[in-house]
Amino acid sequence: MTHYGNSRCVDRLGHEYALKEAVDKGAEILRRELENFLMKRRRDIYIKAMRIASHGARWPDIKNELDINDKALSGVLKALSDAFIVEKRDGL
Repeated sequence: MTHYGNSRCVDRLGHEYALKEAVDKGAEILRRELENFLMKRRRDIYIKAMRIASHGARWPDIKNELDINDKALSGVLKALSDAFIVEKRDGL
C-alpha cells in the first residue's frame, strides 16, 4: 500500500501503472523473504508442505505426502506457522 501511495502521490503515476509497480515490488519482497526462510531448511520438504497445505490438506494428508514422522511434520508446520506462511484454519 505504501509503495502504491508513493507511486501515485509522489511520482504522479497513473492507477494501473502504480498498481502494477506495487504488485511487482510486493512479489519481489515476498520471493526474497521466502528464500531467506528456506535458506537453512530442507527446501524440498518445506515447498512440498506449502503446496499441499495450500489445498486445505489435513495433517494426515501432509504427513503421507511428505513421508516424514510426526515430530518432523510438527516442526515443519510450526516453522511455517510461526513465519505466517500457513495457518491452522477450521481444524485443517
